[in-house]
Amino acid sequence: MTSHSSAIHRRNSAAVHPFPNPSTVVIVLGAQWGDEGKGKLVDLLASEADIVCRCQGGNNAGHSVVVDGVEYDFHMLPSGFHLQNCVNIIGNGCVVNLPELVEEIKKNESRGVTDWSQRLFISDRAHLVFDFHKQTDGLIERGRGTSSLGTTKKGIGPTYSSKATRNGIRMIDLMGDFPIFAEKLRNLFNYYKLTFPDLEGDIEKTIEQFKALADYFRPMTIDTIAYLNQAIIDGSKKILVEGANATMLDIDFGTYPYVTSSNCSVGGACTGLGLPPKHIGDIYGVVKAYTTRVGDGVFPTELKNEIGEHLQTRGREWGVTTGRKRRCGWLDLVLLKYTNMINGFTALCLTKLDTLDELAEIKVATTYKRNGVELTSFPASVDTMHDIDVEYVTFPGWRGRSTSECRTFNSLPHNARLYVQFIEQYLGVPVKWIGVGKDRMAMNNQVIPITPSLSPCSSSPSLADSDFIHQRHVHPSATALDTVEHRRASIASVVHPDPLGPVAPNDEVTLKRHLGLFSGVCFIIGIIIGSGIFVSPKGVLRETQSVGLCLVIWMACGSVSLLGALCYAEIGTVIPRNGAEVAYMKEGIGSLHERTGDILGYLFSWTNTLILKPTSIAVLSLTFSQYFLSGIMDDCGPPQELVKMTAVFALLMLINVNSLSVSAANRLNILFVICKISTIVTVIIAGLVRIGQGHTQNLQNGFAGTTSKPFGVALAFYSGLWAYDGWNSLNSVTEELKNPKRNLWLSIVLALPFVMILYLLTNISYFTVMSKGALLSSNAVAVTWGETVLGPAVRALPILISISALGSANGSLFGAARYCMVSSQYGYLPEVFACIHSRRLTPVPGVVLQGFFAIAFCLPSNIDSLIDFFSFAAWIFYGLTFTATLCCKFTKKNANRVISVPLPLNVIIILISIYLVVAPLIAAPSIGFLVAGALILFGLVFYYPFVYRKIELTIINTASLRRSASEMPHTRKCLQLFFSLYHKCYTVIVPCCKSNLTSLQITFHFEVNSDSGKKKIFATMTKRTRSHRDVSLVSVTHPDPLGSVAPNDEVTLKRHLGLFSGVCLIVGVIIGSGIFVSPKGVLRETQSIGLCLIIWAASGLISTLAALCYAEIGTLIPRNGAEVAYMKEGIGSVHRRTGDVLAYLCVWSNTFIIKPSTIAVLALIFSQYFLSGIMNNCQPTDEMVKLLAILTLLILINVNSLSVSIANHLNIVFVICKVLTILTIVIAGFVRIGQGYTQNLKDGFAGTTNRPAGVALAFYRGLFAYGGWHVLNSVTEELRNPKRNLWLSVTLALPTVTLLYVFINISYFTAMTKSELLASNAVAVTWAEAVLGPAVRALPILISISALGSANGCLFEAARCCMVGAQYGYLPEIFACIHVQRLTPLPGVILQGCVAIAFCIPSNVYALIDFFSFVCWIFYGLAFTATLCCKFTKRDARRTINVPIPFIIIMILVSIYLVVVPVVSSPSIGFLIAGLIILFGLIFYYPFVYRQIELRFINEINSFLQEFFKLQRAQIHI
Repeated sequence: MTSHSSAIHRRNSAAVHPFPNPSTVVIVLGAQWGDEGKGKLVDLLASEADIVCRCQGGNNAGHSVVVDGVEYDFHMLPSGFHLQNCVNIIGNGCVVNLPELVEEIKKNESRGVTDWSQRLFISDRAHLVFDFHKQTDGLIERGRGTSSLGTTKKGIGPTYSSKATRNGIRMIDLMGDFPIFAEKLRNLFNYYKLTFPDLEGDIEKTIEQFKALADYFRPMTIDTIAYLNQAIIDGSKKILVEGANATMLDIDFGTYPYVTSSNCSVGGACTGLGLPPKHIGDIYGVVKAYTTRVGDGVFPTELKNEIGEHLQTRGREWGVTTGRKRRCGWLDLVLLKYTNMINGFTALCLTKLDTLDELAEIKVATTYKRNGVELTSFPASVDTMHDIDVEYVTFPGWRGRSTSECRTFNSLPHNARLYVQFIEQYLGVPVKWIGVGKDRMAMNNQVIPITPSLSPCSSSPSLADSDFIHQRHVHPSATALDTVEHRRASIASVVHPDPLGPVAPNDEVTLKRHLGLFSGVCFIIGIIIGSGIFVSPKGVLRETQSVGLCLVIWMACGSVSLLGALCYAEIGTVIPRNGAEVAYMKEGIGSLHERTGDILGYLFSWTNTLILKPTSIAVLSLTFSQYFLSGIMDDCGPPQELVKMTAVFALLMLINVNSLSVSAANRLNILFVICKISTIVTVIIAGLVRIGQGHTQNLQNGFAGTTSKPFGVALAFYSGLWAYDGWNSLNSVTEELKNPKRNLWLSIVLALPFVMILYLLTNISYFTVMSKGALLSSNAVAVTWGETVLGPAVRALPILISISALGSANGSLFGAARYCMVSSQYGYLPEVFACIHSRRLTPVPGVVLQGFFAIAFCLPSNIDSLIDFFSFAAWIFYGLTFTATLCCKFTKKNANRVISVPLPLNVIIILISIYLVVAPLIAAPSIGFLVAGALILFGLVFYYPFVYRKIELTIINTASLRRSASEMPHTRKCLQLFFSLYHKCYTVIVPCCKSNLTSLQITFHFEVNSDSGKKKIFATMTKRTRSHRDVSLVSVTHPDPLGSVAPNDEVTLKRHLGLFSGVCLIVGVIIGSGIFVSPKGVLRETQSIGLCLIIWAASGLISTLAALCYAEIGTLIPRNGAEVAYMKEGIGSVHRRTGDVLAYLCVWSNTFIIKPSTIAVLALIFSQYFLSGIMNNCQPTDEMVKLLAILTLLILINVNSLSVSIANHLNIVFVICKVLTILTIVIAGFVRIGQGYTQNLKDGFAGTTNRPAGVALAFYRGLFAYGGWHVLNSVTEELRNPKRNLWLSVTLALPTVTLLYVFINISYFTAMTKSELLASNAVAVTWAEAVLGPAVRALPILISISALGSANGCLFEAARCCMVGAQYGYLPEIFACIHVQRLTPLPGVILQGCVAIAFCIPSNVYALIDFFSFVCWIFYGLAFTATLCCKFTKRDARRTINVPIPFIIIMILVSIYLVVVPVVSSPSIGFLIAGLIILFGLIFYYPFVYRQIELRFINEINSFLQEFFKLQRAQIHI
C-alpha cells in the first residue's frame, strides 16, 4: 500500500470511529506550544481505549480533565488513570520523578480514583528524576541570566542529559540489585556536584527514600515494549498514546533552544514506547482556537494588549503544573502548517473556541514575511524571528452568540463555523472535534462532509451514543493547501468582509448585488404605490374634513416618511445588513445593552415573520384578485371563492419568480412600477386638463370645514403614512444593493419626493371631479373618478389597480424573505432560513415560508381587521429603529457615515413614532390593540428556550448519529437536500501590499460537478486593479454533504410507482371529462340503447386487449416512452432505419401536437366546469377560462417538476374523487332501477342503425373515452417490478373502468330518454338535475377535478416521452436530463407544459384534436406491429405475459379500421393537413438525426440550462 493510500485509509478509519481497528495505535499530539487541551480529547478517547500511554516527557506537562463535575490534574499519570477499565502505561521515553508521582497518585485517590494499582505500569527502561536534577535545572536556568529559557525547573532537561551522556539511572536499576543502584546514584550525584559546586542535598537520605519506593513501584514495573506489542499482535486492545508538551517544544523541531528535552512529535511515540511505525493509525492534532505559550521564547502572534489579557482571563490561561500565566495571541496557521507537515495529522481537535465568544473580530496569522519577502518555511533559528512581519486574515466575531452551550457544529454561530472552515481549508486537515468548555460534555464533533461509501461502525454507548458526540465521516481526499496561490491569497492584513464592497465573483454562494440605483428607486416606489392611492385616499379626508388640510397632510406624511427613510439610510450604512429593523435593533440598541437589543430584534422578527409581512402580502394579493376579476367579468361580480383562488395562484407565481431569480423578481418589479406610474400620470394629466378647463370648484375654499379635533389630525396622519408604507423597504435588501453607501440614501432622496409629488397631484386630480361628499362615499376613488373622466375606458382601470397591488405584493415578498434570512442568521429562526439556493442565489426558504403564510392568511375573511390592529405595531418598531440610530450616534461615532441626520431631527422622528402609536389607542381604543400586543409578547415564550438557552430540537437540527448510509436525514437536512441550499458565505476584501494591486478578495464558494454530483469548496482570490482576475486557489473535493440522491451516485429516474399507483395512473388518465360530458357520441352513431351499451363494453374489451399487447412488449423493451421505444427497437429489430424514422415521427407528433393539445383541452375543460360550478348563474368569459387553464397548467408544471411522488399522490387523490363521483352516479342509477325507472331500457335495440360506418364511428367515439389505456407503458422505468406490475395493473384497471362505464351509461338512461341524452351538452349535469336536485352544483366541480386528474397524468406521461425521445437522439440532449436531486424530468415537463399553454390561447384547439386523434391509432397500430415483430426477433426472450398472435393481428386490423373509417365517412382537408404536419417532421430528421449535425448555439443553451436547473443526463433504468 502506498503512503498516499495509507493516509487515505487512516483518514477513512478516523472518520468512522476513533479506534477503527483495535490493532492500530491512535496518537494525540499538541500542535502548538502545549496547553492546547490534549487531556480533554485524551479523556474523551480514553473511554473507548483499553490502554492509554505516555511516551515522553515528565511531570513538567499537565492536563486538566473535568468529568461529571470532578476535576482531575494529571502531570505524569496518563489521562486514563481515572477510568476503571483502562490500563495506563508510562513508557520508556518518559523521565519519572517517583516521589512526586506518589503524591499525584494520592491526590487523585482523594478524588475517587480506586483500583489503580492493577492498571498502572511503568517501563523498566524509563529514566528516573532525582532532586539534584531539579536543583541543577534551576542553577542552569539562573546562569543564563536574561537569556533564560523559562523552563519549569522540574529536572527534566538534566535527566535527559544524563540519559544522553549514558550515566542516567533507569527503573530497571531500582528494581534490580539495590546496592548497585545506590552506588550508581552516588556516582551520578558526585558527577553533578563536580559540575555544580553549589549543589545541595543529602544523597544518603535520597537512597533510603528510593529503597522504600522500589517496593512501592515493583508490581508496576514491567517490560512495556513487550506488553504493547503483544497487545497489538493479539488485536484485542485499543491503544491510545498521549503526547506531552507539543510539537513546537520538540527538541529537534521546536523553537530551539526554547524547547523541552524530548521528542514531542509523532516520532516520540515510536521511540518512547517501542512501537513499529506500521501500527500507527490516526494522528490527532490538538489545536487551541488561539495560541498560548508558557515561559520565554519567540511568539510571533503574541498580544500584549487588552485582547491578550481578555484571552488570558476568559481562557483561565495559567499552567496546571507551574501556575504560571500563559502568554496569549492570535491563532498562527503558519505554525500549524509546519507542525502538520511534521506529524501528518489525520484530523484536528480545536479547543477553547468559547474563549473567543466576546471578541468583535478575530485574526488568524497566515503569512510570515521578512523585509517584505514571504518566508516559504518555518524559520529554524529564533534569532531570525524577531524581525518577522506577520500578516493576518480578520474574521467577524460572533459576539452575543455564546458557543458554550452548543453541542453540534450546526448549532455554532455562523461566523464561528466560518472560522473553523477557514482553518480546515488552509491546513487541508478536517476539524473533527471542537471544544467549547471545560467539561468533556462540551466537546462536539465538527460536521464534515460524508463519504457515502463508508458506514458507521458500532460504538460503545460511552462515546457514540452520548449526548455530546456527533460522529461523522471525514472525507479522505482533503489535500494540503500548499500552492503558492493559496499562500498569496492569505498574505494580506484582512479586515472584516465588507458587504459594501464590489460585486463578488459569480460562483460565490452568497446573495448577489443585483440592485443598482434605478432598481433601488423602482423598488421603493413599487412597494409604496400599491392600491391605496387608487382605492381609499378618503381616510385622510374623513379625518381632516377639508380639502386644503387633506393636501397638507399628504405632503406632511411624505416629509415624515422621507425623514424616517434618511434615518434608516444613516444606520443602514453603519450596519450594512439585510433585514433592516432586525439588524438595527440587534446591533444598534444592542451596542448599549446587548440583551435588550437581542430581545427587541427577536420580537420584531417574530411579529414581522409570522404576522405583519404575510398578512400585508395576503391583503395585496386579495386586492389584486378582486380588482383583476372585476375588470374582466363585466357586470357579474366575482364570488369570494374565485377571488381567494386567484389570490393563491398569484402568490404561487410570485413564490416561483422570487425563488428562481433575484434578477427576474427585480425586472418584474420594474415592469410593475412602470405600469403604476403610467396609471398615475394618466390620472394627473387628466386632472391638469380638467383644471385648465376650469373644473376647480372643489378646490376653492379649501380649508372650509377643517376639523378641530387634534386626534382627527393624528388619525389623518396615520392614514396618510399608511399610504407611504414601504419607505424603508430598500434597507431590507442592503446586501443586494450595489454600492449601498451611495445608492441607499440616493434612492431614497429620489424616490420619496417623487412619490410625494405624484400623491399630491393625484389627490388634486380627484378633487377636479369629485366633491368632498362624493369622494367620501366612494368605495374605489380612482374607479369613481374614471367613470366621469374616462367613460368606457374605465374598465381598464381595475386591471391597472390590480397590477399596482400585485407589484406591491411582489416587493413585499422580496423584502420579507430577506427579513427571514437575517433573523435566522441571528438565531431567531431555524437555521435553514439562513440558507440560499446554491445556484440561483435566492433565499428560497424565506420566500416559501412567507409565501405560504400569506396563502394561509388569504383564507379567512377578517384579515383586514387583523392588519388594522397590527399596523400600529409597525410604528413601535420604527420608533425603536430610530432609537437604534440615535444609539449608534454615540456607540459608533467613529463609523464612516456618508449621511448623518442631525440629532434634533432624529429625536423628532422618535417623538412622531410615539405619537403615531399612542394616538389610535386614545382616539379609538379597542381590545384588538391589546390582543395584538399580547400576541407580540407571546413570542417571548419561544425566546427563552430556543434563543436565550439555545435548546435544540432533534427534528429541527441534524440527527446526532445516522445509523446507516441510507437512513433519511432529519427536517433541516431534508430541506437543504430538496432545495439545494447553502449558507450564505462571506467575501473578504483586503488591502494588498503589492504595488500592482489595490486590493485582494478571498471568497469561499461552492461548485457542483454536473457529472458526479459532488461539490467543490473553493477559496477564490480576486486581484482588483483596472481589470479583475479570478484565480482558483484550492480545489478540495468533498462529496455532496447532503448525501447521495441515487444508489451508487447514479442519476436516474426512481421507481416510485407500485401496483396501486399503476392502477390509479391508468384509471386516472382514462376517466377524464368524457364520460360525464359527451357519451352521446356513441348513442348518436348506434341509434339504440342496447347497441350503445354493447359498444361501450366492446370498446373496453378492445382497450384491454390492446393494453395486454403493450404489456407484452413493455416487459420485453422495458423503456419509458411506449410507442417510441417499441417502434425504435421492435420494428427496428426487423429494419433499423424504418424503426428509427417511425419512432422519430411518433416523438415529433407526440411532443409538439398530440400530447400538449390533449393537456390543453383537459385544462380548458377543467377551467370551464370549475368556474361554472362556483359562479352561480354567471357564465365565465373566455378570457377567464383561458386564464384559469393557464394558471392550472403552471401549477401542474410545478408539481411534476418538484417531485414524482407528489405528482403520483396527487393523481391518486384525483382518481379517488373520480371513482367516488362515478360510484355516486352508478348507485343512484341502481336505486332508480329498483324504483322502477326502467322504461328507457325496454326495447333496447329499437332503432338500431344499419350503417356499418355508423358502428365504426361509434367504436371510434367509445375508444376515445378509453384513451389512456397505454399510459403505464410510458413510465415503465418508474414502475417497481414491471414484469409483474405492468400486466397486473392493466388487468385490474381496464375491466374496472369497463364495468364503471357500462353502469354509468345505464344510470344515465334511468333518468333520460334517447332524445334527451342526445340534446344534452353535458350528460352528467342533465342527469344530476333530474336525480340530485340542488346538489347538482357540486357536479361541475367533480367533473373539473376529473379533467384535472387526466391533465396531470397526461403531463406526467408526456414528459417521459420527451426524455426517451432525447435519449434516442430525436430531441436536444437537454430533454434527456433529469434534476440531480429531485430526479424529475424537468425539461420535458416544462416543454410539454409550455406548449400546452400555447395551445390554450387559440379557440380552435378542439378541431385540431379531432384531426389528430385518428393519428394516435396509426402509432398504436405500429406499436402492435412492433409486438408482432418481437414475436419472431425476440422469440427467446422471457415473457411474463404472452398474447396469442391472432389477437395481435386483430388489434392491428382494428387500428387500420379506426384510422380509415373517419377519413372515409367524413372526409376533410383537416386530415390531410394533419398528415402533412406529421410528415413535416422529416425535414428535421435528415440533418439532425440521420446526419447528426450539431448547432453550436443549441449546445451552449443545453449547457446553460443544465447548470441553471441542476440537470444531469439520466441513466437508463431497466
